Amino acid sequence: MNLRLELELMLRRYGWQLVIPLLLAVAAGIVALIQFAPQTALPAVVQATDGSRQLEIHHRAFRAVLVPRGELEARQGEVLDAVARHGLTVGHIDYAAENRVAGQFGLATLQMPLRGSYADLRAFIAAVLAAQPALAVEDLAIQRNTLDSAVEARLKLAFFTEAVTGPSR
Repeated sequence: MNLRLELELMLRRYGWQLVIPLLLAVAAGIVALIQFAPQTALPAVVQATDGSRQLEIHHRAFRAVLVPRGELEARQGEVLDAVARHGLTVGHIDYAAENRVAGQFGLATLQMPLRGSYADLRAFIAAVLAAQPALAVEDLAIQRNTLDSAVEARLKLAFFTEAVTGPSR
């Protein structure tokens, strides 16, 4: 039934002597629930930050990781040494370099096919990324060979380098 209808019937049957104490008891229950309900803390006030200063700190940290162009060939050689250490065979390597004018940095890529076990490939990638903080995996495609347990992978690595000043090569 409807609550309003129930209250009207109680009022007609018993009068105000029963309805008023009942309403007071319900109100006291609601007040007790509100009083003992867990209080949610107000959100902490966040201090204002200097966004441009933070951006400059992040930009400086990124620039500190960039590989100088004079060291690029040695770093690429270290990657190829790691390929041999992990027992992988490498095919024809494609080298490329470009400047990213908007970011004021360069990108030098190595694209190579690799062949070997899946575990060796994963170990190689983990070791190279740990040793070279300015290196990123740009593309990776892995295909399992059905004849043996070897995998063939097409891997594209990118070194973040300092931008070349003057004419780009």
